[in-house]
Amino acid sequence: MPRSLSRCLLWLLIAALGGCGFRLAVTAPLPTELSRIYLVTSGFDPHQQEALRARLQRAGADVGLQPAADRVKLSVRLSAVADQRVVTSAGNGQTVTRVVRQLDYSVRGSDGRLLAPERRLTQQSELRFDDDNLLSSSQARDAVVEDLEKSLFEQLIRQLQSI
Repeated sequence: MPRSLSRCLLWLLIAALGGCGFRLAVTAPLPTELSRIYLVTSGFDPHQQEALRARLQRAGADVGLQPAADRVKLSVRLSAVADQRVVTSAGNGQTVTRVVRQLDYSVRGSDGRLLAPERRLTQQSELRFDDDNLLSSSQARDAVVEDLEKSLFEQLIRQLQSI
């Protein structure tokens, strides 16, 4: 293919992607007031806590796990709603289950005033389990739960950006 045709196709592709609304995901920084955060978590295991802390840091926050006079207090509680069986198909050995995770959060300024009252974020997904392959079903469920938690953390960041 001639070099000029390749370049022409490349520019055409770039123009088409720009025209269709495609944009690279760019995270807006957190407001200045949230640049130093004291993170208080409940219902988190160490891996989840580190994932949230890293996500907050990528958004521009200096995150500490100890209180300090110049840090806002971000209280976050992660909880699981009991899985709900939606459909059971005895004929093919599959079950559809709804998996739900919730994240409650509030923010208090370093002076103690309430910056964001307690709010709840919820994510859910329906998962098809194979009753004949429990190991695979368990691994699929774990992956869905991890995705739900990542989505909740992203929602939290977007909510904090709007404070």
